[in-house]
Amino acid sequence: MKLNQESKPQIKQFLNDKLKDKNVQILVFVVLLLVIMVGVLKMNLRPTQSEAEKYVLQIHEGAYFDEVLNELEDEAIIKSKFFTKVYAKLTGNETIQAGFYDLDKSWSSDKIIKYINTTTPHSDITIKFHEGSWAKDIAKVIAENFDFEEDEILDTWNDVDFVKALSKEYPFITKEVFENQKDKKVLLEGFLYPDTYALNIHGSIEDITHVILDNFELKIASIQKEIDEGEHSLYDLLTLSSIVMYEAGDAENQRMVAGVFENRFKEGMRLQSSVTVCYALYEYDSWEDCEINTNIDSPYNTYIEYGLPISPILNPNIDAIKNTLDYVKHDYLFFVADVYEGGDGTVYYSKTYEEHDKKDQELKNR
Repeated sequence: MKLNQESKPQIKQFLNDKLKDKNVQILVFVVLLLVIMVGVLKMNLRPTQSEAEKYVLQIHEGAYFDEVLNELEDEAIIKSKFFTKVYAKLTGNETIQAGFYDLDKSWSSDKIIKYINTTTPHSDITIKFHEGSWAKDIAKVIAENFDFEEDEILDTWNDVDFVKALSKEYPFITKEVFENQKDKKVLLEGFLYPDTYALNIHGSIEDITHVILDNFELKIASIQKEIDEGEHSLYDLLTLSSIVMYEAGDAENQRMVAGVFENRFKEGMRLQSSVTVCYALYEYDSWEDCEINTNIDSPYNTYIEYGLPISPILNPNIDAIKNTLDYVKHDYLFFVADVYEGGDGTVYYSKTYEEHDKKDQELKNR
């Protein structure tokens, strides 16, 4: 239908009259307000970042929806707790279940809320124990992800009755583990294999320990023949490997360093490894603390004690164990790593103390 020229002013007048009506004014205001609110809501539901980045959300048993939103906002997973809560209430997505949710920081808040409400959470958490970790480092990682205290975990790993019970299941936990037990830092040091684990969040410390020891058993089984043919018991091999791994990072130098230690054993010399002093100190600010505290009274101090320390000083990986077994046969008795200022970490080997001291002074005074 076409409007003639006469009808247009009439329509305009009609609209003006209606707009003067208070009810219509209120309606227009409400519509405009709703449009603005929807716009603001959409803006505050946008992702906090564009790049994909995984984030694992743990919802604890008995947690409140507000607590979950607080964490998401604090960790910059959502822009606004308030607007996310408004969206959840408007859409009826306020249900949460305890467990783990694999989120992504590139998701919008509405997607995150829908995901939490429609996805069944998993009960496994993936955690990684880094190579070269001490037992107390591993306990710290576990405590950060579970409802356990670090001391509680370490006490379990030092509980003689518990470890003796484990020895019935795991033959590699031999009587050597219990020798000098009062002087040892952690009875299970050396057996807590550094790896990535999927652990059930509802598991006990004992359950977690079994998972770790099962993995250790599997790794050791792959080189059992070489261990049996080697020069050391498994416990002594773990102890030596832990020192070798602490001293050297790459395979070539691990094999060379292991050769130095084997030569010192044969010559009746002390190992004089500063990394064993680090473990004796247990708390230190820099590696230099280990170099200058060689007189510390400790069964871990190989500057004072002959032979191996009374236990491993970290938890070695399979490569370090293999490299220690397959050590290089040479005539060197000393080594020094260029870890001084401006150094590149190169390891230098010497046959005499005079050669060793000369190289050490050269590196220090460079």
